[in-house]
Amino acid sequence: MNIELITSVDRLEGTLYFEFHPGAYGGNHWRTESVYLHLYVFDLVANVFVAEIPEFSYFGPTTISGRRVEKLAKALDEFAAAVNSAETPDAVWQPIEGNVHRGLIRPTGRLDHGQRAGEHQLRDLSRWLRGVAARSEPVSILGI
Repeated sequence: MNIELITSVDRLEGTLYFEFHPGAYGGNHWRTESVYLHLYVFDLVANVFVAEIPEFSYFGPTTISGRRVEKLAKALDEFAAAVNSAETPDAVWQPIEGNVHRGLIRPTGRLDHGQRAGEHQLRDLSRWLRGVAARSEPVSILGI
C-alpha cells in the first residue's frame, strides 16, 4: 500500500477511503475535486482529526470551516514534523496490526522511506485544506 494523498477518483480501488471535498456535504460522493486517503493510511493520522475536531465522525460526514480548517492543517504539519524525526514507527503511531507498519518500511526495509511518504502525504493534505479555506469554502470529510 502506498502512503499518499490520492487526487484522482480513477486511482481508487474499492470504497475504503476517507473523502475530503471542498464545500458543504450535499449527498454526493467520489467527486473529482475531492482528495482521498485510504482507510489504512487515514488510521495513521486519525488521532489528529479526533483531537482537532471533537465531533469528527469516522462513519459519516463532518464539515469544518474557517479557522478550524487552519487549526487542522497546522496540526497535520506538526504531526508531519514528528513523523519526520521519529526513530521507530511506534514513536509516532500507535501500534497497528497488519499491513500499515509493513507499508511504512517497504519496499527497502527502511523506515526513512515510509517516513518521507507519511510526511509528504500529511503536508499535501495540509496544503489542500489551506487552499480550500483560502477560497472561503468549508471542508467536508466523509468517513467510510
